[in-house]
Amino acid sequence: MDDGDDDSADGGNLELYEGDISMVLRSDGEMEFLIAIEDESSEEYVRALNLVRYIKFALKDGACKAIFEKSLLTTLN
Repeated sequence: MDDGDDDSADGGNLELYEGDISMVLRSDGEMEFLIAIEDESSEEYVRALNLVRYIKFALKDGACKAIFEKSLLTTLN
């Protein structure tokens, strides 16, 4: 039953396997991550968490955005 209040779209089913990281970027700039690693004390989990931190940093940092925009100008010309 659809009550019309749900703004979500059906994105299909995404299968995550051990070691996968899923990321959703929302149009308002919010980010959501799902790390599919059972053992949160493992080295693999720490590496995945650091990757998530890196991605968040790169997406929010103004200097990274400026470097990206400059590279776009170079590759588009």
